[in-house]
Amino acid sequence: MKFFKANIEYIILSLSFILLAILAILSDGYFEGADNISHFNISRYSFQHPYLFLDHWGKPLFTLLSSPFSQFGFKGLVFFNIICGILTSYFSYRIVKELKYDNAYLICIFVTFSQYYFLMQLTALTEILFSLVLIISVFFALRKKYLVAAILLSFLPFVRNEGIIIFPFFFLFYMLFKQYRAIPFLLTGFLMYSMIGYFQNGDFLWLFHKNPYMNSNYGSGSYLHFLQNMDLILGWPILILSVIGFITFIYQSLKNENRKQFSAQIKAEWLLLVLPFLAYVSFHSYLWGKGIGGSAGLLRVMTGVLPLAAIIALRGFNLFSGALGKWKIPKAVFLVLTTAIFVYTPFYKFHFPVEADSAGRLIKHAAAWVKANGYSGKKIYYYDPMFQPEFGFDPFSSDTNRIFFQLSSFPQNELEVNSIVIWDAHAGPGDGGTPLQKFMESKEFKLLKVFKPDVEFEINGYKYKICIFEKIAFNKNNNNYALEKNLE
Repeated sequence: MKFFKANIEYIILSLSFILLAILAILSDGYFEGADNISHFNISRYSFQHPYLFLDHWGKPLFTLLSSPFSQFGFKGLVFFNIICGILTSYFSYRIVKELKYDNAYLICIFVTFSQYYFLMQLTALTEILFSLVLIISVFFALRKKYLVAAILLSFLPFVRNEGIIIFPFFFLFYMLFKQYRAIPFLLTGFLMYSMIGYFQNGDFLWLFHKNPYMNSNYGSGSYLHFLQNMDLILGWPILILSVIGFITFIYQSLKNENRKQFSAQIKAEWLLLVLPFLAYVSFHSYLWGKGIGGSAGLLRVMTGVLPLAAIIALRGFNLFSGALGKWKIPKAVFLVLTTAIFVYTPFYKFHFPVEADSAGRLIKHAAAWVKANGYSGKKIYYYDPMFQPEFGFDPFSSDTNRIFFQLSSFPQNELEVNSIVIWDAHAGPGDGGTPLQKFMESKEFKLLKVFKPDVEFEINGYKYKICIFEKIAFNKNNNNYALEKNLE
């Protein structure tokens, strides 16, 4: 029992890692779909194609740090995120210990099992690394390692662009605590990557000129979109406790404004924890409300600052914990019950292990059919990136006999005879900009096979399906509509 009490945080972190590792091994689907594959491909093939280390969409720092793990396949990249998530929980623990919060070890549970945070650790996406870089930066700032904190934070936008929204609060933190010497170091990441880009492609300002989000538009929605879904993002336990913790924090800030030492800590918490979280949520709410900045209203983007919410939530929890004596509830019972509720929360809302969705299963069947029928030796063109892992080839190589493409026009005159095209109702008319009608009415593409899900669903105005075509010499008698009837 003594060993357990002395090492409880490490026991929690170890058990959390084991649980996540098991779920990662058993999962065969991708939460958030094809973005996982795109990040994996950039990370996996960056050594073969070094320019990918500066790919803006792939995120340069994420690609650099994750690339050794992705050499072991997609699961390797997932394990990279799991490790980052566990480290984030650990440094969150170090932060609350530094701030002298009670029940500090519980933050390991609060962070790991926040609903979206738990789920995102099983992906190949960038949000978990973002949270790690942010939390470590906060930790070193609180430990008065100001230069280290500034240098680390300077690389945050190279994990996710919106990291820049955190910078003003660190700037104010350094100004308030008279650490002016650290401020220039907030430019470290920008200057380093700008110089690398200059030597790579001759453009010092490539970070701006090649930003893929400047003119992209995925729609818009309510300014309250993220707030309205915060119960799904955080889970009700964390949400309730974080609201209570925030109110408590405001009360204590006002109550202790004349206590010099405590006031310094309160100011640091405002600038490094509370305001960055609020600003981040507000920033994404504004982007989605205005329909700018490449915002697609994805709830997963909140994952990057969920550890900050978890730390605030621990304040709310400690308010309840402090009242246990009045309620005559044994503290051990309360802690065990709390742990059980938090651990169960993501499992209540999401299904684990992560399973392939209907489209994902159909992609696997279609790829298997292509290989089983002798077409894998031909050039294969496809729209949905999720086909790439099924064929397992380098999508960036110009020498490969299988090529990934996302063209904005019908490729009839660009493909060689006997090549294979896999059109799907999601990426084909979406990113590819090619409606199925173009292929069906063509005299140069012959329909080979149609795959439909067991349960119909619509996307991009189509009932979802996958159609496999072969490029042929012009044949005026080619009738794909008639072929489709025979293939059904």
